Amino acid sequence: MLKRVLVYGLNNSVGGVQQYIMNIQGALEERIAFSFLLEGSNNRYESEIVERGGTVLYIPESRGTKHLYNVLKKCRRNIDCIYVNISNYTHEVLVLLMLTSILNYKVVVHSHAAKLETQLSPLHRITHFLVVGCGRWLCRKNTRLAVSQRAGKYMYGNHRFDIVPPGIEMDKFKYSEENRRRIRELYNCENHFVLGVVGRLVSVKNYEFAIQVFARVKELCNECEVSMLIVGDGELRHMLEKYVDELGISQCVHFVGMTNKVSEYYSAMDCLLGTSFSEGLPLGIVEAQVSGLRCICADGNYPKEIAVTDLVEMLPLSVGSDVWALKVLTIQKEYGMKQRNSIQDTHLLEFGKTAVADRLAAYFA
Repeated sequence: MLKRVLVYGLNNSVGGVQQYIMNIQGALEERIAFSFLLEGSNNRYESEIVERGGTVLYIPESRGTKHLYNVLKKCRRNIDCIYVNISNYTHEVLVLLMLTSILNYKVVVHSHAAKLETQLSPLHRITHFLVVGCGRWLCRKNTRLAVSQRAGKYMYGNHRFDIVPPGIEMDKFKYSEENRRRIRELYNCENHFVLGVVGRLVSVKNYEFAIQVFARVKELCNECEVSMLIVGDGELRHMLEKYVDELGISQCVHFVGMTNKVSEYYSAMDCLLGTSFSEGLPLGIVEAQVSGLRCICADGNYPKEIAVTDLVEMLPLSVGSDVWALKVLTIQKEYGMKQRNSIQDTHLLEFGKTAVADRLAAYFA
Protein backbone atom coordinates (compact mmCIF):
# COMPACT_ATOMS: atom_id res chain seq x y z
CA MET A 1 0.00 0.00 0.00
CA LEU A 2 1.25 3.47 -0.89
CA LYS A 3 2.37 5.80 1.87
CA ARG A 4 -0.03 8.75 2.18
CA VAL A 5 1.64 12.14 2.59
CA LEU A 6 -0.05 15.51 3.04
CA VAL A 7 2.12 18.36 1.70
CA TYR A 8 2.05 21.93 2.99
CA GLY A 9 3.93 24.92 1.53
CA LEU A 10 2.88 24.95 -2.13
CA ASN A 11 1.61 28.50 -2.46
CA ASN A 12 0.46 30.18 -5.66
CA SER A 13 3.83 31.75 -6.48
CA VAL A 14 6.34 30.63 -9.09
CA GLY A 15 9.68 29.96 -7.45
CA GLY A 16 12.28 27.46 -6.37
CA VAL A 17 10.29 25.93 -3.50
CA GLN A 18 7.24 25.41 -5.69
CA GLN A 19 9.37 23.87 -8.44
CA TYR A 20 11.03 21.57 -5.92
CA ILE A 21 7.72 20.34 -4.46
CA MET A 22 6.31 19.56 -7.90
CA ASN A 23 9.54 17.75 -8.86
CA ILE A 24 9.24 15.59 -5.75
CA GLN A 25 5.63 14.67 -6.51
CA GLY A 26 6.65 13.70 -10.05
CA ALA A 27 9.55 11.57 -8.83
CA LEU A 28 7.56 9.75 -6.12
CA GLU A 29 4.05 9.54 -7.57
CA GLU A 30 4.30 5.77 -8.03
CA ARG A 31 5.46 5.20 -4.45
CA ILE A 32 3.56 7.82 -2.45
CA ALA A 33 -0.04 9.04 -2.56
CA PHE A 34 0.28 12.82 -2.24
CA SER A 35 -2.39 15.20 -0.99
CA PHE A 36 -1.81 18.95 -0.84
CA LEU A 37 -3.05 21.37 1.80
CA LEU A 38 -3.46 24.66 -0.08
CA GLU A 39 -4.45 28.07 1.24
CA GLY A 40 -7.12 30.08 -0.58
CA SER A 41 -9.60 28.74 -3.09
CA ASN A 42 -7.55 28.12 -6.24
CA ASN A 43 -3.95 27.27 -7.05
CA ARG A 44 -2.01 27.33 -10.33
CA TYR A 45 -0.61 23.84 -9.63
CA GLU A 46 -3.93 22.08 -8.99
CA SER A 47 -4.38 20.60 -12.47
CA GLU A 48 -0.82 19.25 -12.51
CA ILE A 49 -1.29 17.74 -9.06
CA VAL A 50 -4.50 15.99 -10.08
CA GLU A 51 -3.02 14.75 -13.38
CA ARG A 52 -0.35 12.97 -11.35
CA GLY A 53 -2.94 11.30 -9.14
CA GLY A 54 -2.74 13.71 -6.22
CA THR A 55 -5.60 15.33 -4.33
CA VAL A 56 -6.12 18.90 -3.14
CA LEU A 57 -7.56 20.22 0.13
CA TYR A 58 -8.26 23.95 0.21
CA ILE A 59 -8.18 26.01 3.40
CA PRO A 60 -10.07 29.28 2.74
CA GLU A 61 -8.21 32.26 4.17
CA SER A 62 -11.43 33.52 5.77
CA ARG A 63 -11.77 30.37 7.86
CA GLY A 64 -9.96 30.14 11.19
CA THR A 65 -8.01 27.69 13.29
CA LYS A 66 -11.08 25.62 14.15
CA HIS A 67 -11.72 24.90 10.47
CA LEU A 68 -8.11 23.79 9.92
CA TYR A 69 -8.32 21.60 13.03
CA ASN A 70 -11.46 19.91 11.70
CA VAL A 71 -9.83 19.29 8.30
CA LEU A 72 -6.73 17.77 9.88
CA LYS A 73 -8.80 15.68 12.29
CA LYS A 74 -10.89 14.35 9.42
CA CYS A 75 -7.73 13.38 7.49
CA ARG A 76 -6.02 11.73 10.45
CA ARG A 77 -6.88 8.13 9.55
CA ASN A 78 -5.97 8.61 5.88
CA ILE A 79 -2.60 10.35 6.22
CA ASP A 80 0.66 8.73 7.34
CA CYS A 81 2.80 11.86 7.39
CA ILE A 82 2.59 15.64 6.90
CA TYR A 83 5.44 17.22 4.92
CA VAL A 84 5.75 20.91 5.87
CA ASN A 85 7.89 23.12 3.61
CA ILE A 86 8.66 26.49 5.18
CA SER A 87 10.75 29.60 4.59
CA ASN A 88 9.71 31.28 7.83
CA TYR A 89 7.56 30.74 10.92
CA THR A 90 4.42 32.55 9.79
CA HIS A 91 1.23 32.56 11.87
CA GLU A 92 -0.21 29.88 9.57
CA VAL A 93 2.86 27.66 10.01
CA LEU A 94 2.81 27.98 13.80
CA VAL A 95 -0.90 27.07 13.93
CA LEU A 96 -0.32 24.08 11.64
CA LEU A 97 2.59 22.81 13.75
CA MET A 98 0.54 23.20 16.93
CA LEU A 99 -2.48 21.34 15.53
CA THR A 100 -0.43 18.50 14.07
CA SER A 101 1.16 18.04 17.50
CA ILE A 102 -2.25 17.97 19.22
CA LEU A 103 -3.51 15.40 16.69
CA ASN A 104 -0.31 13.33 17.01
CA TYR A 105 0.66 13.43 13.33
CA LYS A 106 4.06 12.34 12.11
CA VAL A 107 5.56 15.57 10.73
CA VAL A 108 8.59 16.20 8.51
CA VAL A 109 9.57 19.90 8.39
CA HIS A 110 11.84 21.15 5.58
CA SER A 111 13.52 24.58 5.85
CA HIS A 112 14.15 26.39 2.57
CA ALA A 113 15.41 29.78 3.78
CA ALA A 114 18.33 31.13 5.76
CA LYS A 115 17.01 34.59 6.60
CA LEU A 116 13.96 36.81 6.46
CA GLU A 117 13.40 38.46 3.08
CA THR A 118 12.54 41.83 4.63
CA GLN A 119 14.32 44.20 6.99
CA LEU A 120 12.72 44.54 10.44
CA SER A 121 12.44 47.45 12.84
CA PRO A 122 13.93 46.93 16.36
CA LEU A 123 10.47 46.18 17.77
CA HIS A 124 9.67 43.70 15.01
CA ARG A 125 13.06 42.02 15.53
CA ILE A 126 12.10 41.30 19.12
CA THR A 127 8.75 39.88 17.99
CA HIS A 128 10.49 37.82 15.30
CA PHE A 129 12.93 36.43 17.89
CA LEU A 130 10.02 35.26 20.03
CA VAL A 131 8.16 33.78 17.03
CA VAL A 132 11.23 31.84 15.89
CA GLY A 133 11.72 30.54 19.42
CA CYS A 134 8.12 29.34 19.46
CA GLY A 135 8.54 27.69 16.05
CA ARG A 136 11.69 25.88 17.12
CA TRP A 137 9.94 24.59 20.22
CA LEU A 138 6.98 23.31 18.17
CA CYS A 139 9.43 21.52 15.83
CA ARG A 140 11.37 19.85 18.63
CA LYS A 141 9.67 16.44 18.21
CA ASN A 142 9.37 16.57 14.42
CA THR A 143 11.79 15.27 11.81
CA ARG A 144 13.80 18.34 10.82
CA LEU A 145 15.29 18.80 7.34
CA ALA A 146 16.99 21.77 5.67
CA VAL A 147 18.31 22.53 2.20
CA SER A 148 21.62 23.77 3.68
CA GLN A 149 23.44 24.25 6.97
CA ARG A 150 22.49 27.96 6.96
CA ALA A 151 18.82 27.16 6.41
CA GLY A 152 18.87 24.59 9.19
CA LYS A 153 20.59 26.84 11.75
CA TYR A 154 18.19 29.67 10.97
CA MET A 155 15.06 27.57 11.34
CA TYR A 156 16.02 25.10 14.09
CA GLY A 157 18.80 26.75 16.09
CA ASN A 158 20.74 24.13 18.06
CA HIS A 159 18.28 21.30 17.37
CA ARG A 160 19.61 18.49 15.20
CA PHE A 161 18.60 18.45 11.53
CA ASP A 162 19.51 16.60 8.34
CA ILE A 163 20.47 18.17 5.01
CA VAL A 164 18.28 17.31 2.02
CA PRO A 165 18.96 19.68 -0.89
CA PRO A 166 16.30 20.63 -3.44
CA GLY A 167 16.11 18.18 -6.34
CA ILE A 168 16.25 19.20 -10.01
CA GLU A 169 15.71 17.49 -13.35
CA MET A 170 19.33 17.08 -14.43
CA ASP A 171 18.65 16.26 -18.09
CA LYS A 172 16.43 19.32 -18.48
CA PHE A 173 19.30 21.70 -17.69
CA LYS A 174 21.96 20.22 -19.93
CA TYR A 175 23.69 22.71 -22.21
CA SER A 176 22.12 23.09 -25.66
CA GLU A 177 23.89 24.83 -28.53
CA GLU A 178 20.55 25.04 -30.37
CA ASN A 179 18.86 26.83 -27.45
CA ARG A 180 21.84 29.17 -27.15
CA ARG A 181 21.65 30.14 -30.80
CA ARG A 182 17.87 30.60 -30.79
CA ILE A 183 17.63 32.69 -27.62
CA ARG A 184 20.52 34.90 -28.68
CA GLU A 185 18.94 35.52 -32.05
CA LEU A 186 15.67 36.40 -30.32
CA TYR A 187 17.37 39.18 -28.32
CA ASN A 188 19.84 40.23 -31.04
CA CYS A 189 22.87 39.34 -28.95
CA GLU A 190 24.39 36.55 -31.05
CA ASN A 191 27.97 37.80 -30.69
CA HIS A 192 27.66 39.38 -27.25
CA PHE A 193 29.02 38.30 -23.88
CA VAL A 194 25.74 37.72 -21.99
CA LEU A 195 25.26 38.23 -18.26
CA GLY A 196 22.14 36.93 -16.59
CA VAL A 197 20.04 36.73 -13.43
CA VAL A 198 17.21 34.29 -12.77
CA GLY A 199 14.54 34.61 -10.09
CA ARG A 200 11.71 36.67 -8.64
CA LEU A 201 12.09 40.42 -9.00
CA VAL A 202 11.90 41.17 -5.28
CA SER A 203 14.10 43.16 -2.92
CA VAL A 204 15.95 40.21 -1.37
CA LYS A 205 17.38 39.28 -4.80
CA ASN A 206 19.23 42.63 -4.93
CA TYR A 207 18.96 42.93 -8.72
CA GLU A 208 19.65 46.65 -8.61
CA PHE A 209 23.22 45.71 -7.70
CA ALA A 210 23.35 43.15 -10.53
CA ILE A 211 22.30 45.89 -12.97
CA GLN A 212 25.02 48.17 -11.57
CA VAL A 213 27.56 45.42 -12.20
CA PHE A 214 26.39 45.06 -15.78
CA ALA A 215 26.54 48.81 -16.33
CA ARG A 216 30.17 48.86 -15.17
CA VAL A 217 31.03 45.84 -17.35
CA LYS A 218 29.59 47.70 -20.33
CA GLU A 219 31.69 50.78 -19.53
CA LEU A 220 34.90 48.80 -19.04
CA CYS A 221 34.56 46.23 -21.81
CA ASN A 222 36.24 47.79 -24.84
CA GLU A 223 36.90 44.54 -26.65
CA CYS A 224 33.41 43.05 -26.81
CA GLU A 225 29.71 43.83 -26.84
CA VAL A 226 27.66 42.81 -23.81
CA SER A 227 23.99 42.12 -23.04
CA MET A 228 22.00 41.15 -19.96
CA LEU A 229 19.03 38.79 -19.59
CA ILE A 230 16.78 39.25 -16.55
CA VAL A 231 14.66 36.10 -16.31
CA GLY A 232 11.72 36.30 -13.91
CA ASP A 233 9.00 38.67 -12.79
CA GLY A 234 7.82 40.32 -9.61
CA GLU A 235 6.79 43.43 -7.76
CA LEU A 236 9.99 45.35 -8.55
CA ARG A 237 9.92 44.93 -12.32
CA HIS A 238 8.68 48.45 -13.07
CA MET A 239 11.26 49.98 -10.73
CA LEU A 240 14.09 47.97 -12.28
CA GLU A 241 12.98 48.86 -15.81
CA LYS A 242 13.00 52.52 -14.82
CA TYR A 243 16.46 52.15 -13.28
CA VAL A 244 17.79 50.57 -16.47
CA ASP A 245 16.37 53.49 -18.48
CA GLU A 246 18.01 56.01 -16.14
CA LEU A 247 21.38 54.30 -16.66
CA GLY A 248 20.91 54.46 -20.43
CA ILE A 249 21.37 50.71 -20.97
CA SER A 250 17.82 49.68 -21.90
CA GLN A 251 18.92 48.65 -25.40
CA CYS A 252 21.07 45.84 -24.04
CA VAL A 253 19.18 44.77 -20.87
CA HIS A 254 16.30 42.44 -21.70
CA PHE A 255 13.47 41.68 -19.25
CA VAL A 256 12.38 38.18 -20.22
CA GLY A 257 9.57 37.89 -17.68
CA MET A 258 8.20 34.64 -16.31
CA THR A 259 8.98 31.53 -18.32
CA ASN A 260 8.81 27.77 -17.82
CA LYS A 261 11.84 27.38 -20.11
CA VAL A 262 14.52 28.77 -17.81
CA SER A 263 16.86 25.94 -18.83
CA GLU A 264 17.08 27.36 -22.34
CA TYR A 265 18.23 30.72 -21.02
CA TYR A 266 21.11 29.19 -19.05
CA SER A 267 22.47 27.92 -22.35
CA ALA A 268 22.26 31.43 -23.81
CA MET A 269 24.21 33.06 -20.95
CA ASP A 270 27.96 33.28 -20.38
CA CYS A 271 27.89 34.27 -16.69
CA LEU A 272 25.15 34.16 -14.04
CA LEU A 273 25.11 36.66 -11.17
CA GLY A 274 23.85 35.66 -7.70
CA THR A 275 23.48 38.94 -5.82
CA SER A 276 20.86 38.05 -3.19
CA PHE A 277 21.07 39.35 0.37
CA SER A 278 20.19 35.85 1.58
CA GLU A 279 19.55 32.39 0.10
CA GLY A 280 18.75 29.02 1.65
CA LEU A 281 20.06 26.98 -1.26
CA PRO A 282 19.11 28.56 -4.61
CA LEU A 283 18.16 26.01 -7.25
CA GLY A 284 19.18 28.38 -10.04
CA ILE A 285 22.87 28.21 -9.18
CA VAL A 286 22.79 24.41 -9.18
CA GLU A 287 20.87 24.35 -12.48
CA ALA A 288 23.38 26.75 -14.03
CA GLN A 289 26.29 24.49 -13.08
CA VAL A 290 24.60 21.52 -14.77
CA SER A 291 24.53 23.70 -17.90
CA GLY A 292 28.23 24.43 -17.55
CA LEU A 293 27.52 28.11 -16.83
CA ARG A 294 29.96 30.16 -14.75
CA CYS A 295 28.47 31.91 -11.72
CA ILE A 296 29.48 34.68 -9.34
CA CYS A 297 27.65 34.59 -5.99
CA ALA A 298 27.56 36.88 -2.97
CA ASP A 299 29.94 35.42 -0.41
CA GLY A 300 28.35 35.13 3.03
CA ASN A 301 24.83 35.36 1.61
CA TYR A 302 24.88 32.02 -0.22
CA PRO A 303 25.59 28.68 1.49
CA LYS A 304 28.98 27.14 0.78
CA GLU A 305 27.22 23.99 -0.39
CA ILE A 306 26.17 25.84 -3.54
CA ALA A 307 29.71 25.73 -4.95
CA VAL A 308 29.36 22.14 -6.11
CA THR A 309 31.86 22.67 -8.97
CA ASP A 310 34.65 25.13 -9.72
CA LEU A 311 32.22 27.04 -11.95
CA VAL A 312 31.12 29.08 -8.91
CA GLU A 313 33.17 31.99 -7.58
CA MET A 314 32.27 33.87 -4.41
CA LEU A 315 32.60 37.64 -3.89
CA PRO A 316 31.24 39.74 -1.03
CA LEU A 317 28.72 42.40 -1.99
CA SER A 318 30.73 44.80 0.18
CA VAL A 319 33.57 45.00 -2.36
CA GLY A 320 31.23 46.91 -4.67
CA SER A 321 30.06 46.70 -8.26
CA ASP A 322 33.45 47.71 -9.71
CA VAL A 323 35.20 44.64 -8.29
CA TRP A 324 32.33 42.44 -9.42
CA ALA A 325 32.58 43.93 -12.91
CA LEU A 326 36.31 43.22 -13.02
CA LYS A 327 35.64 39.59 -12.04
CA VAL A 328 33.10 39.33 -14.88
CA LEU A 329 35.69 40.74 -17.30
CA THR A 330 38.23 38.20 -16.07
CA ILE A 331 35.77 35.42 -16.93
CA GLN A 332 35.06 37.07 -20.29
CA LYS A 333 38.76 37.26 -21.19
CA GLU A 334 39.55 33.73 -20.00
CA TYR A 335 36.52 31.90 -21.35
CA GLY A 336 34.77 34.38 -23.66
CA MET A 337 31.89 32.78 -25.53
CA LYS A 338 33.56 29.43 -26.09
CA GLN A 339 31.34 26.45 -26.65
CA ARG A 340 30.86 24.62 -23.38
CA ASN A 341 29.61 21.24 -22.22
CA SER A 342 27.13 20.05 -19.62
CA ILE A 343 28.71 19.08 -16.30
CA GLN A 344 28.32 15.54 -14.96
CA ASP A 345 30.07 16.08 -11.63
CA THR A 346 29.47 13.33 -9.04
CA HIS A 347 28.49 15.89 -6.41
CA LEU A 348 26.04 17.56 -8.79
CA LEU A 349 24.28 14.24 -9.27
CA GLU A 350 23.34 14.37 -5.57
CA PHE A 351 21.00 17.24 -6.49
CA GLY A 352 19.15 15.17 -9.09
CA LYS A 353 15.47 14.89 -8.29
CA THR A 354 15.56 11.08 -8.26
CA ALA A 355 18.42 10.96 -5.76
CA VAL A 356 16.77 13.58 -3.53
CA ALA A 357 13.36 11.89 -3.80
CA ASP A 358 14.84 8.55 -2.72
CA ARG A 359 16.34 10.17 0.37
CA LEU A 360 13.14 12.02 1.18
CA ALA A 361 10.98 8.90 0.85
CA ALA A 362 12.95 7.31 3.69
CA TYR A 363 11.83 10.10 6.04
CA PHE A 364 8.18 9.49 5.15
CA ALA A 365 8.38 5.79 5.98
